[in-house]
Amino acid sequence: MGDKRSRAWMYIYISAAVIVVLFLTGCAVLAGLKEKKETQDALALAHKYMEKGEYEAAEKENIRIISACANMYPADEALLNLGLIYAHPGNPGRDPGKATASFEKVLKFFPESRFAGQAKILIGVVHRYEKMKAEKDHLEKEIQDLKNTIKKSKQIDLEIDMKKKELLK
Repeated sequence: MGDKRSRAWMYIYISAAVIVVLFLTGCAVLAGLKEKKETQDALALAHKYMEKGEYEAAEKENIRIISACANMYPADEALLNLGLIYAHPGNPGRDPGKATASFEKVLKFFPESRFAGQAKILIGVVHRYEKMKAEKDHLEKEIQDLKNTIKKSKQIDLEIDMKKKELLK
């Protein structure tokens, strides 16, 4: 008879434990949903800043997301966005080195991310852009040097013409 009572109490204790576990995991799931909503809102805000050309605000928002999420989603998307901010030609604080570093972090820390392919492509685009920019700067310098040479040549031609006129007098 005492055995039946102890079994009944055992079932009560197990039921109570299950209820507590369900309650705690339910709270964790709700907290996770709340955090996910907050990070989605933060990503949306960062995108709005970027669209408006508010690069510093977009940068800060993406850095905040990366800090909060560490090596979990949506840090991969925030890193990609950060790279886009640093690579954007309209950004006065443009920094191709930081852009490439952000894209490389996506590949390093999130190789399976849906953004990994884009990051790889963007690394190539940034490198190609910088190479073309360096070539353009070199060509502009050569053009300027040629213009200076032409100017000097014209000056010499004028001097020669003046000497010819003096000799003909």
